[in-house]
Amino acid sequence: MSKEALQKSIEPICTLIQSLDISIDPIENILNEMFPLSRLNKIRALCEQGIHEGWLCPRGENPLRYGRLQKSIAPNILGVDTVDMDGNENPCAGPGHEHPLGEIDLCFALSGTPDFDGRPEGWTVYPAKSWHIPTVSNGRMVILYFLPKGAIRFGPKEKKQKREL
Repeated sequence: MSKEALQKSIEPICTLIQSLDISIDPIENILNEMFPLSRLNKIRALCEQGIHEGWLCPRGENPLRYGRLQKSIAPNILGVDTVDMDGNENPCAGPGHEHPLGEIDLCFALSGTPDFDGRPEGWTVYPAKSWHIPTVSNGRMVILYFLPKGAIRFGPKEKKQKREL
């Protein structure tokens, strides 16, 4: 098992996500129906192995380690980033960021009963132009971030400009 095996395992998920319109399709419902957690044991095992072997989230330091599983190499290919967040003792918060084209997250519990932004393990979908500070509490999670066209903007939340008439 390896990084390439994990990339191969998520291909059907990437294909489905790329066929959907994040602005109108109920992506979270579709993913829960097509790829429920109970069917993703191989992906979970590969993520756990990647963390143990150090290739899945090779950057950063505990409680927040991260990496890139695949780059967006063509306009319609998803970038997939990975994060290992340990919020067992204290909530673990990552850097605030905006999702220019949306973000689809697959979260696996590694220990405790963790939540990601207040939600249990599973699928979480953020619409285009949303912003958040990703936070894991009450345990440890590994998260796969599926980013349309690899688009993500780190930094503070931008204030909306008032339009003058």
